[in-house]
Amino acid sequence: MAPILLVPCQLERDKPTKPFRLVWTEDEIQINISLAEKAKEFGIDLPLFDTEAEPAKTNVIKYLTSVREAIRAEERWSVHDDIVLDLFSFTKFVMYKDLDPDAWPDEVKPCDHPVLKELLYPTPGGGAPDPHNESPLSDDTLPATKTFSILDADPSQMEVVEAVKRGGNLAIEGPPGTGKSQTIANLIAEALAQKKTVLFVSEKMAALDVVKRRLDNCGLGDFCIELHSHKANKREFIREIERVFNMGGRGRGEFDGELQDLERTRGPLNDYSEAVGKPIPGSNRSPFECVGMREMALIALNDRTLVPQGLRLNLPEEGTDEAISITEALVEEAASILATMGPPAESAWNGCGIELLLPQDMESLKRTLGEARTALTHATDAINAVSEYIGVQPAKCLEEARALVNLIEHLSRAPAGVGEALLAQPAHARNEDSQELLKMLRLFHDLRTRLGTTFAESATSKNISALLSEYKLRSASFFRFLQGRYRYLKLEIDRLYATPRKHDREQRIHDLELLEQLIDIRTKIDSRNAEGKALFGPLWGGVESDVARLESFATW
Repeated sequence: MAPILLVPCQLERDKPTKPFRLVWTEDEIQINISLAEKAKEFGIDLPLFDTEAEPAKTNVIKYLTSVREAIRAEERWSVHDDIVLDLFSFTKFVMYKDLDPDAWPDEVKPCDHPVLKELLYPTPGGGAPDPHNESPLSDDTLPATKTFSILDADPSQMEVVEAVKRGGNLAIEGPPGTGKSQTIANLIAEALAQKKTVLFVSEKMAALDVVKRRLDNCGLGDFCIELHSHKANKREFIREIERVFNMGGRGRGEFDGELQDLERTRGPLNDYSEAVGKPIPGSNRSPFECVGMREMALIALNDRTLVPQGLRLNLPEEGTDEAISITEALVEEAASILATMGPPAESAWNGCGIELLLPQDMESLKRTLGEARTALTHATDAINAVSEYIGVQPAKCLEEARALVNLIEHLSRAPAGVGEALLAQPAHARNEDSQELLKMLRLFHDLRTRLGTTFAESATSKNISALLSEYKLRSASFFRFLQGRYRYLKLEIDRLYATPRKHDREQRIHDLELLEQLIDIRTKIDSRNAEGKALFGPLWGGVESDVARLESFATW
């Protein structure tokens, strides 16, 4: 089964709640060109479909009748009045037919086109002029008034643009990101400036979209008409042509002032570029090359772990070849010395300002060095002995020796009992934990001082929180004196005091709140008793700890 007529259609609906409807797009109804081509193999020419006839339904019926007449001789062929919905594409077949030499007049056959002939059968010296056989590009050959590229372009890309403008036929290759679509956009802009038309063809839709987006961003999108994708149809094509045709435009003269500004700006930039590219007088190197050499040297030095700091060479200020040779010799000599002595900052003689040593100076220096060696030996023995005593690694340099001396001085200021406390303290102990315990101890001692001998010893074993809560509730009642429970609570509270005395309601509540807080903080300290012993060792005594000694240890 093969369709005879192809009717372009689409699914649409008026509202999201409505069902879809299959409607004709009103594009031209076409015959199945694949079927027509196949019929020719059997000597059958299918009739052409009259797209202009009205109405369309009657025209379709007439056409199917004519097809039945055309295939009458084929007994196995028949026409059915069925409708099938499917996707049909004849893009490649159309290209195949377009390249068929028999479909073209003899005077304009594709195989005789000069571009195709040169592409398929290149000949030395044939085809278009060599696009590279021209003078180098410069602002003299590319004035702003004759350049219409709309995007940035490097010299190689501008060379392509100018070659095409001269009539060259090019095949440009390059990996993604090398500016091919950018160059194509510039080529289209240059062709438009020359009042030419451009057909831009690509196998991939993404390439078309990239170039179209670049042209849109530069204001040339209205010069383009899209003939691709499922969105392109006859109605949209005509509507777009009408829209652009009715648009106004800007005259060329509106940009004359901007072009003159561009030419004036180009001059100083080109002068600078030319100046840094010319050899320095007396030298074969240009400033551009010298700066490059400097940057390469900095990169080489940054890649090394030993970079000489503060090294100064008396270099000539001239940039002649002779001066550069002298500089290179000095640098090579410095490199040789540095390879032997190492970085100057780490030398034993670093900071010495003596440039000349007389014989008597040598003798004095020998005596001083001898005394220094003896002192260093004594100091080394003392450091080793101290290191062994306190259980640390012996110092191997002056920096480690200074650190050891600072440690010894710090140990000398340690409070009494610190040794056992340090030995008891775990390696992961944090000073924040000790400070938190000290804060709780200070609060406990402050509360105990404020309460003094207010309550009896047995008061701390009572459930003060429940007693206080119920007393606050019942004592607030106006009829509290009539309640036996209130009188009982009042009696229980008075028994907690160390000495009998008369108290009012506010005083009882205040005293009980202090007692409740004291009991609560003591409970928390008791629950962290093991932690206190780990942090403070034998200095820890629970709630009876000497806060001053603990603070002295923690601060140290």
